[in-house]
Amino acid sequence: MQFIDPKTEEVVTSNTIVVARGDDVKQIVRVDTERSKVTDVAITLEIDDGNNRSKVKLRNSGRKNDFDHVTVFRNISAEFRMRAVGGDEITEWVQVKLVEAPTIDNLELTANLPAYVGSNNVMNLEGSGPHTILKGSTISLKAKVNKSLQSATLKLGEKRIPLKKTSDDRVYELNLPESGELQGGKYEFELVDVDGQMSNRPITFTLKISEDKPPTVRASLQGISGLVIPRAYLPISFSASDQFGLTKAAFYYSYKAGDSSVPVEKTIEIPLEKENPEDSTVRQKAILDLRPENIPVGVTLRVHVLAWDNQPGEAEPGKSREFLLRVVSEDELRADLLRREVEQRNAFEQAYNNQLELQAELRAMAAANPLKADTKAE
Repeated sequence: MQFIDPKTEEVVTSNTIVVARGDDVKQIVRVDTERSKVTDVAITLEIDDGNNRSKVKLRNSGRKNDFDHVTVFRNISAEFRMRAVGGDEITEWVQVKLVEAPTIDNLELTANLPAYVGSNNVMNLEGSGPHTILKGSTISLKAKVNKSLQSATLKLGEKRIPLKKTSDDRVYELNLPESGELQGGKYEFELVDVDGQMSNRPITFTLKISEDKPPTVRASLQGISGLVIPRAYLPISFSASDQFGLTKAAFYYSYKAGDSSVPVEKTIEIPLEKENPEDSTVRQKAILDLRPENIPVGVTLRVHVLAWDNQPGEAEPGKSREFLLRVVSEDELRADLLRREVEQRNAFEQAYNNQLELQAELRAMAAANPLKADTKAE
């Protein structure tokens, strides 16, 4: 019978097996195929921890033509020796020695956000996450391990990135990404010490990459109905805010003239009223002057407010809700104003008459039910 090293799966020749403290170890005893053709022999392990002896019966693993017999030691915390007994054969004692598994004693993760974020562009990441990181960021990683290593690798799926050893033998560093853009996902460390022992507990951190959202924009028309004339002024109050900063705002309008399927579009910049150039929120009023735009009567004008943040490149602007305005002639606007005046007058008269009727009903009820004064005889 032969002991099989659980780490290398090779025959133990030194009568010593090295395992990491706290590991679950699958121990195999293989029947010597050169000396025995019998596979159904019962094999028992004798275990001596220095204070007590015990026995464990192995089970046939079904591997190696049924010559492998196996048991599993859970969470090994102390050293011991063992030997196998099967049929008329007893093996030599094999010593199980414990070593500390390689692990990370201290991990520092720092996210360096894109430069356009401003001065507060460094973020320390605590724990395993998931950490939400702005697109375009980089990660600085510094890991202090508990012992000398043969190798230290960071894995992301099938990708393997070797960590770089510093002048301190137990400190490793890495900057992510090494090229391209930072990837989201679950990163896992693989540590191997100088004896070939691997880390026995997963050490991971998770990154989520988020897009920089466009600014939030809210707007309202001041004192304007759904009808306007081509020479109207449109007073609009708006607010715009962004997580990192605002660079500009603008009116946007569009309409389709005649039978054309292609809309007429235009953007008119609004000067931002910011007390501080780094302000990320503005609230102000602005006027869209339609006079120089030569918008024809009869079209439906679509208007909203746009705002851009300080993200470089062709960043998508934030948009307010859209206002739909019918462009009419002055005569049509007067007729509409007159119509609304008549409707309001009729509504007021109706409300007034209802009030008079209610008062008359109350007086009639009071006359039908006079109040009687209470008198008390003395």
